[in-house]
Amino acid sequence: MIRQHQRHLYALEFFLRGFYFSVKTTLIYIMLDRGYADFSQASKFLALFSSCYFLSPLVGSVLTDKFLGVRGALFLGVILNLCAGCALQLAHSGAFYGALACLLVSGGITKGNVICLMSEGAAHHKNSMRFVLLYATTNIAAFLLPNATGLMGESFGWPWAQALGLLLCVPPLFLLRFDWQHVRGKLLGPLLVAAQVVALYLCFYFWEHLKGAHPLFGAVLVLGVVGTAYAIRANAVTLLVMALTALYVGFAEMIFFDLNKDILTHMDRWIGDFQVPAAWFMTARSFFIFLIGVTLAKRQKTPHVFSKNWLMKRFSVSFSLLGVSYLLHQTGLYLNSSFVGLSMALMACGFFLNGVAEIRAVPEAIGFASSQASPHTHARTMGLFYGFLALGVLCAPHLNDVLLHRSPVFNFLPSATPYIHLTGALFFLSIISYTGGIFYKRVAK
Repeated sequence: MIRQHQRHLYALEFFLRGFYFSVKTTLIYIMLDRGYADFSQASKFLALFSSCYFLSPLVGSVLTDKFLGVRGALFLGVILNLCAGCALQLAHSGAFYGALACLLVSGGITKGNVICLMSEGAAHHKNSMRFVLLYATTNIAAFLLPNATGLMGESFGWPWAQALGLLLCVPPLFLLRFDWQHVRGKLLGPLLVAAQVVALYLCFYFWEHLKGAHPLFGAVLVLGVVGTAYAIRANAVTLLVMALTALYVGFAEMIFFDLNKDILTHMDRWIGDFQVPAAWFMTARSFFIFLIGVTLAKRQKTPHVFSKNWLMKRFSVSFSLLGVSYLLHQTGLYLNSSFVGLSMALMACGFFLNGVAEIRAVPEAIGFASSQASPHTHARTMGLFYGFLALGVLCAPHLNDVLLHRSPVFNFLPSATPYIHLTGALFFLSIISYTGGIFYKRVAK
């Protein structure tokens, strides 16, 4: 059983997500170091792994609601994390892919369950700040662990980085007290979890033969989202909020990957004799999300936190801020060759606005989805939410092709640059969200 003190839940979230981020950071380097793939194949495998991590709660939430229960699922997730950490220490491809399968199944049965426990026995306005703090906790893990793992791997070798990941699997064992009665399906639930691990292991082990399966993966994801939405009878407003969140995440991921590519290939990161590590740029957004989230939680300003029209206006502001942050990034990259200091300052401002945009929208959307769920479908509702996020991540490369590579869609703007395409799309979504909030408010009256 989870100890009810809220700090234990934040610590549990930190270590569970921290282990995922540490593995994600070292994944490509492990594959290259052990000769499992070349750089191109390893990059594609990392994209597949990240998409599956967002997809896994769709299946894991069904197992939680029907067989495991929230506390039983968390316990099994912690055990699977520990198995993954141990398997990663073995220099064998089978153990490596098995570890990744365990990690994905663990994410599927734990990712929404800490949120479910946060929601128990608390008023909605109190839940709001808990979701913001929980999101901030996830992001400080996304900031600290990739930097620590990367530094240790570059300084002492990647086996030491993997050992650090294993250490992250131990503290959650002390944050849990387990009672077998919480596994409602007795042996059936754990057996289904084991079957899911085996299925994912086979997919990863034979992933080289599944290179053309990207459309099939997308179709399965769409069917899973639609099926889950029908099964829990999700209302239209909840689906709209989830769709807006998926759109936001898709644009944010597209900008993130495009910006990282530019930083690694085109940006001069030398300030005097000091080269700014690329990892600082890749994790700066998470650092600002943490700072802003903690600041918001201390101020305790949560007016109309689950008002639907207010939430849509929040998305409107977030889309606008994301567009402004992207313009600042591109301006910083453009000035980098002449004014390195000013370029770094503009990049920092861009990451700050990016963090403000995300912390204003995504935790509130999580809170709204949680508040709309009935007790017996709570885990599946959160699984549906992460399924929508997986759709956003999966669509990000296609958004990149349409908006940043002079797609024929924009032939009516022959003089426009790709950056205007992207920022124009973001401001258009901002206007649509704001107008939708006003319209809903008037209809509600």
